[in-house]
Amino acid sequence: MSETISENRFECLLVQRKYFDVWYHDLPDRKINKDEPIFDYYIRTLYSDMMVEVKEFGKTFNFLNHQIGTVETDVLVKRSRRQIIDASKQFKPYLYKKLPCLIVLDNWKGYPFITEDVILLQLWGEFGCPLINQNDNKHGWIHTNKRRPTLLNYPSISAISVIEEINPGKVLSMRLRIYHNPIATHPLPLDIFRTENDIHWKVDNNGQWYQVNT
Repeated sequence: MSETISENRFECLLVQRKYFDVWYHDLPDRKINKDEPIFDYYIRTLYSDMMVEVKEFGKTFNFLNHQIGTVETDVLVKRSRRQIIDASKQFKPYLYKKLPCLIVLDNWKGYPFITEDVILLQLWGEFGCPLINQNDNKHGWIHTNKRRPTLLNYPSISAISVIEEINPGKVLSMRLRIYHNPIATHPLPLDIFRTENDIHWKVDNNGQWYQVNT
């Protein structure tokens, strides 16, 4: 089904998770109007059906290889946000289904910094780094909505994620790092992608980011 390297990598992950009820550029209940945009995957699981759009970091990030010492965090956040907003447009005609929408980012080309937690968490808003108790599992990153524009203007996006290889060069095994939208209209169920290798980031009731134990 896949047309790109990133889609192929995501399909490897689906096979590993034994998700075989998958529609590529299609829906299970009707044919797609060719004039409408369409997301990449419709996936049926025990926990929920879901819609997925896969995006890779392409030529727009080539400057990072030449200007590593001069790139500011805001530039990285802006470029990543643009990728996600473009991806979100593919879901728009199908929001009536009231399903989780997941955007999967792939950095298989290895551009530096753009898929670091410190960058991706800022897509949901600016965060601070207060002093924290070393005995708890919180990371001291506080979610706010001060950064404008933020992806908080897109509650239809349930989560963004990064797909990456485990043990590169050996038997291909994939995992997801998932960053959940604090105000998602239809949250992504944790159990859809919840192995010991997957990483989930969520915001608690105090606005503090934390990793969910898998």
